[in-house]
Amino acid sequence: MITFAEPIDADVLRVRNEFLTRKDLHASADAVARLVDVSPRHAMVILDSLVHEDFLERTVDGQYVHRHLKEAVVTRSIACALILVGCVAARAAGQDAKTTRGAQVYVEQKCALCHSIGDKGNKKGPLDEVGSTRSLEELRAWIVDAKGMTVKTKAPRKPEMKNYTLPKEDLDALVAYMASLKKK
Repeated sequence: MITFAEPIDADVLRVRNEFLTRKDLHASADAVARLVDVSPRHAMVILDSLVHEDFLERTVDGQYVHRHLKEAVVTRSIACALILVGCVAARAAGQDAKTTRGAQVYVEQKCALCHSIGDKGNKKGPLDEVGSTRSLEELRAWIVDAKGMTVKTKAPRKPEMKNYTLPKEDLDALVAYMASLKKK
């Protein structure tokens, strides 16, 4: 005895083809009805059969999406989130190392002879909140062109701060350390 399988609906094939050729297609039953020129009820039957086959998946907002696309989007989203977390952590670790080096440069250059941070150093030149009041550019300028900044800001403090010539890494670290001194 020969049995025949159910005939494959040409509309099902057209919908399947649309989702395969348009990789990012998200469509409602009404949109699919217009796309393949069938009634919304027939479109819903087609979409439900494709969901039943695990070809499509219905999202919470009533849209239909190719199942593999949704998995790829989720996988890509997770991968991007992990990369972002790694970058943020690496940058924070790098920034912490730079700030730590900046504190060392502060000590090595004997900045505490003229400046104070917390209870340590010369109270006439407090730097406790300098990161909240000065930009990175201003902090850098105070270190490398203190005389120019004294004139520019009409700073009354005597004796005037001297200009420092530091290696780029040390200068960047000292600026990062100064920038970290903010209001708590």
